[in-house]
Amino acid sequence: MTREVSDALTYVTIVCRRDLAFLELQVRSMATFGASMQSARCLVIANGADVSLAREAKAAIDRVPATPGLRFDVLPSSAVVPELDCTWGWRSQQVLKLEVHRLVSTDWYVVLDAKNHFLRPFSTRDFVQEDGRGRIALQRHRGHMEPFLRASLREFGLEADEYLERGFPTTTPLPLHTRTVSLLSAHLGAEGRGSINDHLEKKAAQGVTEFFTYYGFLLLSRDGSFEELYSVGSEDNFVLFADVLSSEPRWAALMERVSRAEALSFGLHWRAALKLSQVQALEIAAMWARKGLLSAEEGMALLARMKSDVEEAAG
Repeated sequence: MTREVSDALTYVTIVCRRDLAFLELQVRSMATFGASMQSARCLVIANGADVSLAREAKAAIDRVPATPGLRFDVLPSSAVVPELDCTWGWRSQQVLKLEVHRLVSTDWYVVLDAKNHFLRPFSTRDFVQEDGRGRIALQRHRGHMEPFLRASLREFGLEADEYLERGFPTTTPLPLHTRTVSLLSAHLGAEGRGSINDHLEKKAAQGVTEFFTYYGFLLLSRDGSFEELYSVGSEDNFVLFADVLSSEPRWAALMERVSRAEALSFGLHWRAALKLSQVQALEIAAMWARKGLLSAEEGMALLARMKSDVEEAAG
């Protein structure tokens, strides 16, 4: 299938108060490596009921020297979903990642968490191929993520067994097709399930999540929609979760992959930021320095701020 493919892309980041130093690093990485982002729109959504969070997010962005053509629009969550309950941040961010489609005018948008930052020059083609299909790497979901996949697909009358070994990714950055999210929203409404917000709120206790809901809708048609929209490749986005820190082999394997020239992005989960050893922090800071993102000294200072912000947000 041949499509006329635009280079225009929207990047959407969801940020909460503990994420402000992480957001600053993300913006710095975009300024450093996103030379082709002049045709992109960057939306930063403040995930919290406190209206001051949007101002603090804007201040974090402004701490990065301005780059011509790189513009960030910071919005409160109420601009996306006026009635959103932000008291459970993990769920409200899921809602925002899908409901934000109403504010997106490009064919695709890339969902980011504040923890994500880029490690090399990137462009639209890292997320949307020339044939118009999104680029993803499938992930294994046996174990921790299995109940969420099963619950989400069950809402569409689907069984998860065939997707446990190679299923839709749940880590960001992740390209979502704007019209498909809009069709998902219309489908839920037609089924009497309300909005995306309504559906995820009602089904949260059962383990229904945003990306698996999107995936279930793609699979529902059984007409090749998934293959028509996505091309599957190798993983070049990596996330450091806290459980990796206590396993030297897993830590070494992750840092080896992140250090490769082709690695696109790295995500530092807030729980990992809390538990980094001095040696591990030094290794991350040295990797950033080799990539040309920050000096080792700047990296260590930023990691200290990340930890402090997380501790302060936890009270």
